[in-house]
Amino acid sequence: MRRPHGKAAAGRIPWLAPAEHGAVHADAVSVAVTASFAAPLRKIAIEFATMTTILLPLVGTPVAWWLARTRHGAKGAVAAVVTLPLVLPPTVLGFHLLVLLEPDGPIGRLLQPSGRQLLPFTFAGLVVASVIYSLPFVVQPACWPFPSSSCGRP
Repeated sequence: MRRPHGKAAAGRIPWLAPAEHGAVHADAVSVAVTASFAAPLRKIAIEFATMTTILLPLVGTPVAWWLARTRHGAKGAVAAVVTLPLVLPPTVLGFHLLVLLEPDGPIGRLLQPSGRQLLPFTFAGLVVASVIYSLPFVVQPACWPFPSSSCGRP
C-alpha cells in the first residue's frame, strides 16, 4: 500500500495541514517556547558546570592524596566507593544517592536536625550527584603524581 503524500497527507496529518485563519504551526510554537526557556536554562547549565568544575578538584585532590599516601585499613573501601561510578550505570548510582539523601535515609536524617536543606531534587543535590559521578575521573589521574603512590591498592 502506498503512503499518501502532498495534499492527501496534509488532510490526514494535522501538523502538515496548511495554517488557516491565522492558525500557528507547531513549529512556530516550539520555536517560541524554546526561545522563552533558552536563556534561563543556559544560565542554570553554566552555573551547574561551573560549580561542578570548581568542586571536583577541591574534593578529588585531597581524596587522591589520601589514597596515595595512607596505609589505613579503609583505603581499599574508599577506593572502591570512589570507583563505583565507573562500574554502576548512572541510574543505579542516582537511585542509591536518592536513598541515602532522602529525609528518611542515613544522610538525610543527619542533615534534618541541623536545619539544612535536604538535597534530593535541588540544585545543590544535582551538583553533589555530579561531583560524586565525576570523582573517579579526577581522583585516579590526580593520585599517581603523589610520592609512594599505590592509588587505592591496599
